[in-house]
Amino acid sequence: MASSSTAGDPSPVALTEYEKQRLENVKRNQAMIAALGIQSAKADIQYAVSKRAEVKGYKRSADKRQREREEPVVTRRLRSSRISWTSEDAQKLESPPTPEPLKKVPTLDNTRRPVPLASVCIQGSSTERFISRLQELDEHIPLSQLSPSKRRNLQEGSTDPREFTLQTSDIARVVPERIMSVAFLPVNDKLLVVAGDKGGHLGFWDVEWDDDDGDGDGVHLYQPHTSPISGIAVQPCSASKVLTCSYDGTVKRLDVDTSMFDLMFTLEDDEVLSAICSVPGSPHCSYVGEGLGFLKMLDTREKVPVSCGQIHQRRINTIDMSMQSPWLMVSSSTDTNVCVWDVRKMKRNQDMLGQIQHQKAVHSAQFSPSGNSIATCSYDNTIAIMKWPSVQNPTYVQHPNMNNRWISTFRAIWGWDDEYIYVGNMKRTIDLISTKYEAECHWLSSPLMTSIPCRLAAHPMRRGILAGCTAGGQIYVWRENVRRDSTNIIWRKGEPFTRRNLQLEG
Repeated sequence: MASSSTAGDPSPVALTEYEKQRLENVKRNQAMIAALGIQSAKADIQYAVSKRAEVKGYKRSADKRQREREEPVVTRRLRSSRISWTSEDAQKLESPPTPEPLKKVPTLDNTRRPVPLASVCIQGSSTERFISRLQELDEHIPLSQLSPSKRRNLQEGSTDPREFTLQTSDIARVVPERIMSVAFLPVNDKLLVVAGDKGGHLGFWDVEWDDDDGDGDGVHLYQPHTSPISGIAVQPCSASKVLTCSYDGTVKRLDVDTSMFDLMFTLEDDEVLSAICSVPGSPHCSYVGEGLGFLKMLDTREKVPVSCGQIHQRRINTIDMSMQSPWLMVSSSTDTNVCVWDVRKMKRNQDMLGQIQHQKAVHSAQFSPSGNSIATCSYDNTIAIMKWPSVQNPTYVQHPNMNNRWISTFRAIWGWDDEYIYVGNMKRTIDLISTKYEAECHWLSSPLMTSIPCRLAAHPMRRGILAGCTAGGQIYVWRENVRRDSTNIIWRKGEPFTRRNLQLEG
């Protein structure tokens, strides 16, 4: 046994045989690792990794760590004086007037029936007052002025596009959604425009409304349909008889005598009605386009419409009758064709009198006021001008007619003579096509017209009044005026009508 040591002399404790063997193994392993150089390699790797982290910016500086440890500075938060008011402050002020609740838009439970005007009225100071104004229109219109040969030639002279101006008072939002059809009522003493939109709303706007006529802004809004209104037609012998066709498969007529939207025609299947046109000189007949190119004639004296057959392979976009020859009809279709027909003999497709072909869908075709020309507007960026009755070699004028999905397609219309064709543009202008020079000669633009005028209408009884409609429900009424401003565009005298010869007047 090991000898014991004194308390003041600390001597090492004797190791056992196992501990001695373990220490020898540790020394041998350390010698082996030192011989292999593992520790030096590990130190080199750690040094390289630390340098790489410093280069990439992973290592945070001491100043940054110190800023993170510091408490954030709390600033005083600004509060609105309106929120900080107490109840005592509010009692010192008079209570503001309670706003009038918005009128709930009525919904039609069954669109295939006549509906009263009062039940579908959305906006308007008085339905009775509006009906009485429409009844006065027919009483003051001589029938001699409504003959087909005089409706578009009431005033002599030519239209000067340099004289068109747009005023703030001639701008209004008539319907809440995208306008798909528009027309003027054929009266002289009143300037009334009617428009139909994508939601089935039908809006009437008295442009020359003043305070003496009553409260409101002259806009009367109704909803006789539940689907987009694809066409509006006004019977020539009765300005208050307004026909509308819709995608819901119905044709309705505004009857001011009974204050009703009468149901004139309805489809039994799920097809749509895409176009409508009244017959000049006839107070009872009108034509409608149905489904995939089918045409029907409606007669208010008959209960069943007359089928005219399938005149196109796809949807009919527009139908127009000649003012000078009411038996001539021109139709445009999505099947890229424009056809001229004699309604007295429409049995087969071979009975067409003329045809204009485009490369893409045709969205409008219209006879000129004299009936001697036809203008078409196609999605292939062309406007075709064809002399009638010669149907050979139509003239194609380049014009940007393509649009986006948010606005209605562009449609070209004639003015009040055979000199100009009016069509909208994506640049928020109304372009004028000269039939004499067969090119774009002028355009109407104003800072007040902030939207794209996709659908146009010319007043049939008053020369120099043009309406441009937009996707937001606005209508811009341009008037021919002698006074000019700096926004009008003119051309130099004695030079051809070309865009490069135009200059701003300032």
